[in-house]
Amino acid sequence: MSTNRVFLVIGFFFFMNTVFSQSWETVNPLPTSTNINGVSFINADSGFLAVGEDNIYRTYDGGNTWKGVPAIVADYFQDMTSVNNKGFIIGHNASIGRTDDYGKTWNFIQGPGYSTYWKIKFADPLHGWI
Repeated sequence: MSTNRVFLVIGFFFFMNTVFSQSWETVNPLPTSTNINGVSFINADSGFLAVGEDNIYRTYDGGNTWKGVPAIVADYFQDMTSVNNKGFIIGHNASIGRTDDYGKTWNFIQGPGYSTYWKIKFADPLHGWI
């Protein structure tokens, strides 16, 4: 490989790294030592975290501050998503939770079976899967 090609390749990778990299900073560490398994934002300000052992956190200021929300069920939460200003969370023992008030309260139902639900996604407001 010629010297010009080596410099071209190195220059390309440097350019791509500079243009497409983003830096992250810790804004407000959560008061937890467990894993964050899911994150979802309804809009630019309101978002949720599924934090392992029966913990849900919410923010109303774009993630600058987070507050714990008591879950009605004791569960290990695995994932969450939002669609049409509604939030959904899933976890062990086939639990499915939903909020209609930006995470202030959550309502839970028992899904079919007793297995762990790992992921939840919606194609549109009426069609989703676990």
